[in-house]
Formats: sequence, C-alpha cells, structure tokens
Amino acid sequence: MKQDGSKFKIYVNLFDHLKRIALLCVFILMGLSIHASGQMPGKRHERIHALKAAYITDRLQLSGKQAEQFWPIYNQYEADVKALRKTFLSNQQGSGNVLNNRNAYKMIDENLDYQEALIKLKRQYNLEFIKVLSAQQLNDLYLSEHEFRQMLIQRIHDRK
Repeated sequence: MKQDGSKFKIYVNLFDHLKRIALLCVFILMGLSIHASGQMPGKRHERIHALKAAYITDRLQLSGKQAEQFWPIYNQYEADVKALRKTFLSNQQGSGNVLNNRNAYKMIDENLDYQEALIKLKRQYNLEFIKVLSAQQLNDLYLSEHEFRQMLIQRIHDRK
C-alpha cells in the first residue's frame, strides 16, 4: 500500500510540474506574440492582461479551485484601482500646469489623498483575498504584480 501512495504523490508532483511548465510556455508564447505583432492598443492591453494572469497564476501556484475564486475578486480589485487612478489623474490634469504655491499644495494633498484611498482599498481587498489565498500567497501576489510591472517596463525599454 505504501508504494501506491508514494506513486500517487509522484504523479501529483509530476502533474504540478507539467502544469507550471505549460503555463510558462503559454506566458512565453504570448509574450512573443505581443512582440511580433503590431497589435492595436486594445488588443495589446488584453494580451498583457492575459500574460499577467498567467504570470500571477504560476507565481502563486493557484489550484483550480483557488483560481476560480480568486480571479473575479482580483479583476474587481484591478477595476477599482483603475477607477481610483483615473479620478486622481483627471483631478491632477484639472489643476493645470500653472504651479503657484496654492496649486502645488493642492496637488500634494490630492496625491496623499489618493495614496490613502489606495491603501484603504488594498486593506479592504486583503480581507477578500485572504478568504481564498494563504498569507504567503497574498504576499506573493503583491510581489508578483511588482515583478510583472518591472518585466513589462524592461521589455518596453529594450524595444527602444
């Protein structure tokens, strides 16, 4: 009986490794596809989002059940962050380029308000994420977002 159990563990580990390799291959192929094709910005954004999803899924080692519960929460989180950023940027553009002391202080305060709102939003979503992810996976989520953003910046920089 022990041999059957150990064989099962070997197969499970092998399957996990194959799954990770498949995700990595998808990630690489999509990256090459983005690089090779001159896509429209909307399509490029969709592909980048798909690459990010593959990267995060692989980095967090999400199980099928976790991924099913995680992605709707994460997509709403991203939408809320994007809306918050859009509001902040539109307020910053509304302030104009004329920087007197009053406008400068106003922009500084708006920036701090934005950062506070972003932290509040992250704390709110942490409560949702922790229902699905372990504490380590939640920590890795924020690290993987940063890593992905850095990879994207590097790829853009390399193109120039």
